[in-house]
Amino acid sequence: MPAFSYRLLILLIFFIHNLEQKILANESVSQVQTSMYMEVDSQTTLVNSKGLNLSKHNTYAYTYAIGVFKKDEDIKTAYDIKLAKNFNEFSAEDMAKKTIDKGVAQLGGQSIKSGSYPLVFSNEMFGDILEAFSSIFSGEAAFRNMTSLKDKVGKQIAGLDINLIDDPLHPDVPFKTGFDDEGVACSKRYVVENGVFKGFNHNLKTASIFKEEPTGNGFNGGISTTNFYLDPKDQDFDTLIKDIKDGVYITDMVGLHAGIQPISGEFSVQASGFKIIDGKINHPVKMIVISGNFFNVLNHVKGIGSDLKFGLSGVGSPSVYVESIMIGGEA
Repeated sequence: MPAFSYRLLILLIFFIHNLEQKILANESVSQVQTSMYMEVDSQTTLVNSKGLNLSKHNTYAYTYAIGVFKKDEDIKTAYDIKLAKNFNEFSAEDMAKKTIDKGVAQLGGQSIKSGSYPLVFSNEMFGDILEAFSSIFSGEAAFRNMTSLKDKVGKQIAGLDINLIDDPLHPDVPFKTGFDDEGVACSKRYVVENGVFKGFNHNLKTASIFKEEPTGNGFNGGISTTNFYLDPKDQDFDTLIKDIKDGVYITDMVGLHAGIQPISGEFSVQASGFKIIDGKINHPVKMIVISGNFFNVLNHVKGIGSDLKFGLSGVGSPSVYVESIMIGGEA
């Protein structure tokens, strides 16, 4: 192994150790459950006898450490994932602080009475919801009658503020692609614009079936999105929640993929987060179940934040304020 590789390895080990120690320094942390640093380097070249010769190269890294937080009998885990193109963008101090803030804030959670509440999804949680339902925008789902959107191209399916965009070259993401696995050029396109469904994502096969142009979404033998996100607005988080008198802020969901019905849009998942009282985050909330319908949510969004964040899946979202969602808690 070259000398520079040894130096880099030592640097990485020091970074992870430093991150762990900074998290463990908090009195509420009993252990660091897992630490992860991963570098991704992918290169694709497509060549055929008809003159196609395309190449792309992507590199990025991500890291996190999961802290276990304990207060009496209450145990929670928390972590902060950081994606970057350059190692110098990672800060153990900043990541440890975010992890500790998340973990400590969750301790001492209470349930709430069942009922309908104004609800705010964190950017990470609404991104997870978009990812879970992203298959309904696929031409393959339309061909197999596995989406309720099959006959709704050009029709209003969401509120006027909803813009869902597929942008393979978004400037803020570490994973970019100029073409799909079939050699079709990728470009920014609105899947939903001002609430109107603009059309399905297609590979060559489904584009031929529906007699449409391929959209550059042919990957791994199927169809997938490329940097799919909800377009943010200009409201910061404090402004987003300032008019909520009695609501809930969701920061964690469990069993999302098992608790959804993509065709109908129904979902029911266990969740936790914080009570919002008089426009302020108040106390942690746990042991609740949120139930609703994805399409109904898209039609009852009252506010969209400015804090767009992309996850490892390439799906992103800002925080989203929904007018009302049913929450199951205490009788």
